[in-house]
Amino acid sequence: MTENYSHHADILLFNGDIHSMDIPGNVHQAIAVHHGRILATGSNEEILPLAGPRTQHIDLQGRTVLPGLIDSHMHPYWGAKLLAGFSLNYESLTPDETVAHIQAHLGHCEETADDDWLLVRGWLRIGGSDVTRHDLDRLATPRPVMLFSNDCHFIALNSRGLERLSITKETADPPDGNILRDDDGEPTGILEDAPAMRCYDRVSRLTPEQGAQILMQAQTALHRQGVTTIMDARAEPEAFDAFYYLWQEGKLQLRVYGAKEVTPEEVVPPRTCAQAVENVLNFARKYSTNAHSPQPGISIRQAKFFIDGMLPNHTAHLLEPYADTPETCGHSYFTERQLTRLFICCARAGLHPHMHIIGDGAAEMTLDALEIMRVCHPDADIRPGMAHNDLMASHQYQRFAGLGVTANLSWQWAGLPKGLPEAYQQLLGSRRAETCLETHGKFFDAGVMVAYNSDWPIDPLDEWGNFQVGLTRRLSAEHSRLNSDRNLTVDEVLRAATIHGAFALGVDNVTGSLEAGKFADLIITDRNPFSIPAEEFGQIQVLLTMVGGKVVWQAEDISFIP
Repeated sequence: MTENYSHHADILLFNGDIHSMDIPGNVHQAIAVHHGRILATGSNEEILPLAGPRTQHIDLQGRTVLPGLIDSHMHPYWGAKLLAGFSLNYESLTPDETVAHIQAHLGHCEETADDDWLLVRGWLRIGGSDVTRHDLDRLATPRPVMLFSNDCHFIALNSRGLERLSITKETADPPDGNILRDDDGEPTGILEDAPAMRCYDRVSRLTPEQGAQILMQAQTALHRQGVTTIMDARAEPEAFDAFYYLWQEGKLQLRVYGAKEVTPEEVVPPRTCAQAVENVLNFARKYSTNAHSPQPGISIRQAKFFIDGMLPNHTAHLLEPYADTPETCGHSYFTERQLTRLFICCARAGLHPHMHIIGDGAAEMTLDALEIMRVCHPDADIRPGMAHNDLMASHQYQRFAGLGVTANLSWQWAGLPKGLPEAYQQLLGSRRAETCLETHGKFFDAGVMVAYNSDWPIDPLDEWGNFQVGLTRRLSAEHSRLNSDRNLTVDEVLRAATIHGAFALGVDNVTGSLEAGKFADLIITDRNPFSIPAEEFGQIQVLLTMVGGKVVWQAEDISFIP
């Protein structure tokens, strides 16, 4: 460090192993913070002279410092509601066990009105068994009941719930999901994909103040994991009313970004695409705050598109038919014409398209539309993101790289619970299950920008456990390894959750790495991730989390700042 500084540091961290996660991969001993930004990094000898009479000193005693984690695709408001409400905790339960758990909960509930919804979260439909209205009708309650699945793509309703939502035999299936029916055409109580999400949003509403209260609990849980920046991948008014309330109260301590959904129904006919994108801009104008200052704020920079559904229920769009149902490849919820117009409108508006993509068919159509967008707006700084990408064709990785598309990936999806490898073999056939499923390393090898996402609460909030799965491709030593790809490296896993995540959100100029001028968003860990076995990664504990130079969480048993 050769610069001369006119400011004293507010905080000095020294005697550490500070991994900046910048492009060169610099490692430092010390870091100085001033007014919420990084003033300088370097050796102890270079940084300690920046102290003034009021500077706080943090002796790291050799501990590791990393940039704060960036989770670039999650559903924090749904996660907050799961933490605050009744949950089945992702357990694989039979219908009888599910009913018994809910009935036991009802026995402990305070007396409520017959019209009050009973919302049950954390229902593991995949791996368990379907729970229909006939099962839920056995509950000793007159209340409408809704189960919301852990992956947020399914709900199950009792008959009272179907009645409250006016879902009958005559109700038509929406274009972006399904109402499951029995042989007589009567609804079974299960809704799939986007209609399930919209129904859940309708019945689980909270006031902004109530929403802010549960977000405080989620915010603490995220800070404990070391998360400093998030993107809500389906930004809805209720959630952002709560985030905005939290910000107004001066209690928002996360950097919050959002992707506002555009539905297929909004762009029928396709000429309405411009208005649909304008709706996203209006949402952004309403909720965006001072997102580019050290004090955390809110910013809407992405437009969200659900392109297809899920593999287990055959709504993911594939290039080749499903092995167990060779009459179908699934389908896309948008047409290529709609997507092309939407992406061009996004480029004109300066919005980054962010897509839910499961199958290679959905990916192919989306890449085709993005290619046209790039031709129409070759100089626009638009950073499309395609999230999940469970099943990819071999030629698509180079297309991602060539079109500048970020792959938002969840490492934990390469860790398959018992029974699921066999299910995927049956669903996809041996070739695709063994070579095309959850191929995270192939994206890196092709030079694709890869950003990490937890997709919480689709899975439990466990960032470091998810990182371990990325390094090992197995849930634990007791589970089999998914051999469709190589293990990731520590550098790949951590860059995807720091500087690459910042790039995906379009904020790599202000966060994502520990460099002078950027926000002082950082964490201290109890061990060095670069020097421990991959199998121990999930045991890493965050000791302190700092956002914009402010300590927002520190472990109770060790205090860096009194």
